[in-house]
Amino acid sequence: MHDNPIHETLMPAVYVCHMLREFDQPAAILDGSNLALSELARPGHYITVEQNLRCVANAMKLASSPAWYLPWGLRIAEYIHGPLTPAMLTAPTLGAGLDAFLQYFGQRIPYMEIRAQRGATQLEIELMPRLDVGELLPPLIEIPFLILQHYIGTVRALPMDGARMEFSYAARGTQRDYRKWFECDMRFQAPRNVLRIPSAWRTTPNLGYDEALWHAALGKCAELTPPQGATAALYALRGQLQRLFNRHDHSATPPTLFEVARHMNTSPRTLIRRLRAAGTTYQLELDNLRRLRATEMLRRLGLPISVIAEALGFADAAGFAKAFKRWTGMSPSAWRKSGKL
Repeated sequence: MHDNPIHETLMPAVYVCHMLREFDQPAAILDGSNLALSELARPGHYITVEQNLRCVANAMKLASSPAWYLPWGLRIAEYIHGPLTPAMLTAPTLGAGLDAFLQYFGQRIPYMEIRAQRGATQLEIELMPRLDVGELLPPLIEIPFLILQHYIGTVRALPMDGARMEFSYAARGTQRDYRKWFECDMRFQAPRNVLRIPSAWRTTPNLGYDEALWHAALGKCAELTPPQGATAALYALRGQLQRLFNRHDHSATPPTLFEVARHMNTSPRTLIRRLRAAGTTYQLELDNLRRLRATEMLRRLGLPISVIAEALGFADAAGFAKAFKRWTGMSPSAWRKSGKL
């Protein structure tokens, strides 16, 4: 179990989806994450920080090159950050685009804190992990810096002369290796992870500026704040119920509270408390899923109600019928005949 709540914070699944395309062993990438390929294929799906970092750790073990993530990070730079990317590319100036990145970066990468300090001659952008990421620190720092470098180069269309990157860890390769990807001066084993650029660059006009698209993209960024706190726990519970309930095409009986809590890497007492804070209970969530599954199975006209009752974990058809009437106001057979299919 983890004491740091960042582990349970939600973030877009798109990073893992694109990571899976880099390797021919998707099952190995997802190992230990409790994620399924089928759910990752859904647009707009969220996963927890812990699940994301587990997949990154698995990828690091499978990679043939220690710096596999750098070309991957460059390829995904233009579209991986959702509406944040068009917001940056249509901003009036480089500074406005960087401000958007600083404001909304945490929505996409919640395990990383980003800070900016503006001086008379220099802008300093610092990245700080919100939790201990161990050996994953290099990719988690270098990919955002690579994306920022790509953006700055796109707007300015000039070399990165005058910029510098500082990393708090030892280099994983030679200076020549890093020069393939980074275009500015670099310093390793520094006190912090910082990108420094001249402050004057902020006023660089963006030739791609589009006022309407800029404001629309910023509005979309504001709308897409991932659910957090108690809502995040509820979101994670629903995902676990879906997975555990659907192991064998609707044939598995409902999981217990203890089983779900174990898969969520928390205690039953903590799960109960978080659900209460979200205004619900485990039983309510289980009933909602049972109701949805019941209506799905009733659409299969040849499936006996007794079989549906057993698959949903009811002792008999009568118990299922009583629960279904409480959910819908109708018996299962009446609902099936009512044309609500």
